[in-house]
Amino acid sequence: MGFDAAQPIYRQIIDDFRKKMIRGELTAGDKIPSQREYAEYACINPNTVQRAYREMEAMKMVETLRGQGTYVAITPDKLELMRKEMARSV
Repeated sequence: MGFDAAQPIYRQIIDDFRKKMIRGELTAGDKIPSQREYAEYACINPNTVQRAYREMEAMKMVETLRGQGTYVAITPDKLELMRKEMARSV
């Protein structure tokens, strides 16, 4: 996975998940890779992934259930808001 040096990696991870949710590749209830799995897949520091996941939780995009994993928790209203934000930024 290639990252752009002009933007923090954790923001790029969030944007990647955001795009997948908007396109319907990830829907509410879908399990996403663990922080360690994502770090290994993307060849980046696990702390960077941890920051991205924390931010996504704060944004109510995902929910982490202790011992079970991290799941998409996006509501239809939040998804529509993300679509509009993404359309404005293009």
